[in-house]
Amino acid sequence: MKLYELAFTGYIYSSFTPFNLIFKAFFKDVTGRLDLLEPGHRKSLIVWLSKGGYRQFTLEYHQAVSDIILAWYKEGHTEKIPQDKMLWELNDKELEEITYIFDALAGRKVSQKARGGKSVSVKVGPTGASKILFALRPEIAAPWDEAIRIGLGYDGSGVSYLEYLRRIIIETEDLTVSCSKNNIELLQVPPVIGRSDSTITQLIGEYFWVTETRKCYPPSSETIQCWAKWGQ
Repeated sequence: MKLYELAFTGYIYSSFTPFNLIFKAFFKDVTGRLDLLEPGHRKSLIVWLSKGGYRQFTLEYHQAVSDIILAWYKEGHTEKIPQDKMLWELNDKELEEITYIFDALAGRKVSQKARGGKSVSVKVGPTGASKILFALRPEIAAPWDEAIRIGLGYDGSGVSYLEYLRRIIIETEDLTVSCSKNNIELLQVPPVIGRSDSTITQLIGEYFWVTETRKCYPPSSETIQCWAKWGQ
């Protein structure tokens, strides 16, 4: 991944989805750090999730979901992941823990629904789990929509989510090389491309959303150079 490719997809993502604006408003509500022990924070989290269209997080299930998220959090899962590290700084043991943390959350039942004459359990699910983890650890986790999973061949399990994060780490390594060629520090990338409120992990996740969900790929560097000339 080259720096200009990340800048391109970051611009496209912000232009065509409200996710960043909604997430920024949510993060403001929780004063920049989500604390799941606070009922108000859990409410803000669930409202943010419901705005993403996840029906298991709609108003009628808010209290049940809040209780379930609190119970999961009190089990101490996220304590196994340090708060002072970036994704690519985690060691193998810390990365492996994400598999179990993810599955423990994604598999939680939030409600029962009637479907085809049968009662079906509705769970937090992989998309919901990824976004809750992202809200808790935006420097480490990344949202993981179904279209990304399908496009990249993942099955929605914790093992697959870890594979996805490892793929982001690989892209981070390539991005670091591109940054070095442009005399830019890796952690300077968000403000340099106009996304000061975002993390590297988030931006690379957006790259996969733009390319896998919308099949919109960055043009070649030659095309970018041609466009730049037209601006003269």
